[in-house]
Amino acid sequence: MTRDNFSDITKLRLALNVRFMCVYPPCQKATHGPSLSGDTLINIGNAAHITAASTNGPRYDASLTPEQRRAYENGAWLCATHATLVDRAPEDFPPSALQGWQRSAEARACNDVYGVSTAAPTTQPEISSALAKFIPLASKAIDFRMTTFFFAGFQVPKEPVNAMQRLIRECSGYHWHPGHPCHSGNHVTLSKQDYVISTIRQMIDLLSDKTRWVSDHTGYAVAYASESHMNAAFESLKKAYGEVDSTLHELRQYMRGQPNYSAY
Repeated sequence: MTRDNFSDITKLRLALNVRFMCVYPPCQKATHGPSLSGDTLINIGNAAHITAASTNGPRYDASLTPEQRRAYENGAWLCATHATLVDRAPEDFPPSALQGWQRSAEARACNDVYGVSTAAPTTQPEISSALAKFIPLASKAIDFRMTTFFFAGFQVPKEPVNAMQRLIRECSGYHWHPGHPCHSGNHVTLSKQDYVISTIRQMIDLLSDKTRWVSDHTGYAVAYASESHMNAAFESLKKAYGEVDSTLHELRQYMRGQPNYSAY
């Protein structure tokens, strides 16, 4: 069976850009270091595929090209334990979550290099305050109605798409660090925030696919094609929308202190 493996350069970039640390939020352990004798280098890290390198692998996406499966953007640097975990339970670790972990770890490394303060919220009121700023920003990105089925004339207005783009600008890359007013710091809530950000990025990518969506000054509409093609475009967006909506619901519970942060 053919595998679309990463090149050695891509593996090294994935590791270097996160300082050879596992990007799984509760872990963040070092994956490279000297042996006890100092004679050899020990590596317990893996360049994990976000979507599988071969058919029937975890999170396999048949729509990707071999180049996309081998690309840097499809990788996350994990310790051996968590590389195994995410592949043994792929339903618990969707692609957008792994993408969010890698991007957040890269941002932390970048902030450290540039000397940006990384003081994170540490108390429940501080975490709730960060979520109270983040949730309305993300909610504006899904401020449109998704019906249970596709119908002619369905459209995503421009305003929520602009809100999606604003969220990505303000809450990703160099801007997204523990000193950011929306950054919750807590590994449980932060992983959910990263999931929301990554899934909204996915929604933007879906709407940018000109084979499925057309846009004008009012918004985005499903491109006219076969019924199955139109339904597929609608269902992909509806799935991402539902994931953002349900995760924001969970974050609202955390914001109110339910469940208690001390349990994590």
